[in-house]
Amino acid sequence: MRRRTTANNDGGHLGKNQEKLVTALQTLFKLLEEYAPGWYTQEHHDLASEALRSVSASGSTPLSRPRSKGRTAA
Repeated sequence: MRRRTTANNDGGHLGKNQEKLVTALQTLFKLLEEYAPGWYTQEHHDLASEALRSVSASGSTPLSRPRSKGRTAA
């Protein structure tokens, strides 16, 4: 039976995967902010912002809050 990979014995694998996940999340966030589809609400923005903050290694991921046609006031 195979053992699950853990953060302690993965040889950096989880760190690389986390970097990819953070990059993908940042890219999707930027696209949503730029194009602001009608269904993308302030709640979605807040959820994505919090997710980015929680996974950001530096904790200093720049997250602007431009007002757009797709988001409603909170």
